Amino acid sequence: MIRSIAFVCLSTLIFGCGSSDEGSGTPAPSNTIQVRSPKFSVPAGTETFKCMRIPYAAKETIYVQASNAFQAEGGHHSMLYYLPNDIVAREDPHECEGSEMGRGGLRFVGVGTGDGSGIELPPGIAMKIPANIKLFTQSHYLNTTDHEVTAEDVINLRTIPESEVVEIAGTFTEIDLSFELPARLETTRTVECTVPVDMTVPFLIPHMHEFGKHITVELEQAGTMQTLYDSDWSVALRDDFPVRHFTDHLKLQTTDKIRTSCTWNNDGDIPLLFPREMCATFMMFYPSIDGAMWACDETGRQFHP
Repeated sequence: MIRSIAFVCLSTLIFGCGSSDEGSGTPAPSNTIQVRSPKFSVPAGTETFKCMRIPYAAKETIYVQASNAFQAEGGHHSMLYYLPNDIVAREDPHECEGSEMGRGGLRFVGVGTGDGSGIELPPGIAMKIPANIKLFTQSHYLNTTDHEVTAEDVINLRTIPESEVVEIAGTFTEIDLSFELPARLETTRTVECTVPVDMTVPFLIPHMHEFGKHITVELEQAGTMQTLYDSDWSVALRDDFPVRHFTDHLKLQTTDKIRTSCTWNNDGDIPLLFPREMCATFMMFYPSIDGAMWACDETGRQFHP
């Protein structure tokens, strides 16, 4: 069950909290499609993951090279995905269920934080949205105020014409789902996974939340270890997430291993669990015929949403 619940955050877990005016967002440029979620309420003092259909349907295949989002106060991220039209899915704003985020056929196509941040793929690499497919968004909010927030997520998708597409991209996330960080203690845990498919990686994004102290990402190839990222963590990095770009895109094979090690300092009075805290490494990769989403947890098991 926890693996299904993980996809409430998967692929967006790497983005931090942010805020903007309710329903705001910059006007979309000519090569950008701007979509909006239905409006929904976030009660005072609550955390919520809302899933809902975006009222937009493309009449032709769309190729997305970059995406960003704007949310209301307390917005953490908004993740855009699609499901095959033959899958029956609830379309009104509702609390995401593990089963719906973990069903087959789900494909990630865009993401952004609450304050306009997002991701951008290299030239010629794009996420694919088939024509006439139903788009959905998964929206994460943490309302720490004493008043209800009315939310309406705005997501910008920067597109390129099919003639410019060289490769279709997919996603791979390494994530620890079962940690428990005792109160008033420092804890270190490591996730190690083999690469699920041969892939080329243009960038990776390590992710923790505000109790993070240090994160290291390593690659083992043919018995040789290489450090891909190694840095102390700070609260600011939860929101302004670090990105390790590879000038020469990283070539990975199914014999390779990725290792993510996280150290937290829980100076609070209660234990911390996923998703209050996180330890994850997110990667975009290509080529991917169907825009596959891959994940691997602390047991080393690879799985699809």
